[in-house]
Amino acid sequence: MKVFISSEMNQPVDTERRQAARGEITEIGHTSNCFEDLPGRRHPEDRDTREMCLELVRDSDLFLAIVDDTVTDIMDAEIKEAMSSLGEDRILFYFIRHGKRDKKAAALWDSVKQSWIIKEFENTQQLTKEISRSIASFAGDVFKGVVRTSKKLLDDTISLAPGSERVWKLSLNKGLTTTITCTSANVFHKFKAGFYLREEFFKRKPISLFRGFNFGGRTEKPHFTHRARITKDDDYYFIIHMGLYFIGIAQVKVEIKAEAV
Repeated sequence: MKVFISSEMNQPVDTERRQAARGEITEIGHTSNCFEDLPGRRHPEDRDTREMCLELVRDSDLFLAIVDDTVTDIMDAEIKEAMSSLGEDRILFYFIRHGKRDKKAAALWDSVKQSWIIKEFENTQQLTKEISRSIASFAGDVFKGVVRTSKKLLDDTISLAPGSERVWKLSLNKGLTTTITCTSANVFHKFKAGFYLREEFFKRKPISLFRGFNFGGRTEKPHFTHRARITKDDDYYFIIHMGLYFIGIAQVKVEIKAEAV
């Protein structure tokens, strides 16, 4: 499973806890899917740190919130995104014991204590122990006796000229997880792709301005993969667009798979 960690990142103790938690996640056979795991590079065009973190939340299977004395603005946004994209059953809360919580942290404690078994910890060792126990319990509940089915929705190879685009419409059901993969043997950049709900698609900005996913970047064999959890029954649109800085016709292979539990 991919596991996202939301916590403060201001003090050395915050860094220590996050490093220990990420190490524990890896040790028990899962994948840390956190901000620290992103490669060191310039932010992609039209995407800031906040949006990149929220995308990581959407791309995760499990969300851990580690709360000390406050809930920062980005933590609040990440928790809300997890509630919306992952669902309450995939969120785990850990609060430091005897901490002096400010109003935001106290409000979060009050809002979740009735619906969650909140685990408290006094030190990093206790935190990692509780994380290990929680993930093992969650995995046992969710995946015991569960059969996963996968279906390929699209397998297409298309030709794109500079400035051109291609759109696919997909009718998807809540609970599915879609995996979109684009590959090409051509070397190019300024290729963009986006995955939209129907209402988002028809309200989107012109293609040169919309917030999509960068693909390419002058690599030998450009490769792009995006996972999206479907949160409502609806029509969805996947769009790809070739920038103006490519000479000739690019061949792009597009695969879209849906997985259900």
